[in-house]
Amino acid sequence: MVAVIDELEARGLAERRSDPADRRARRVFLTEQGERTLQRIRALVGALQREFFGALTAEERKTLHALLLKLAGLSGEKPG
Repeated sequence: MVAVIDELEARGLAERRSDPADRRARRVFLTEQGERTLQRIRALVGALQREFFGALTAEERKTLHALLLKLAGLSGEKPG
């Protein structure tokens, strides 16, 4: 995780700040450039999702989501 934050800092997307409540702790914040980049990424992801899943009905998307969670072992069901 440290390497990821280091990279974000090097690119000017995030910065570490001291935690005023705990001098030992550091908090990570997005910079203005980081916020703008995140907004662009979210818009791109939304467009790609609409394009990729556009052929599915809402019910089909819900079913696909449930099946993917099941495959990932996150459905809450116990293996049989």
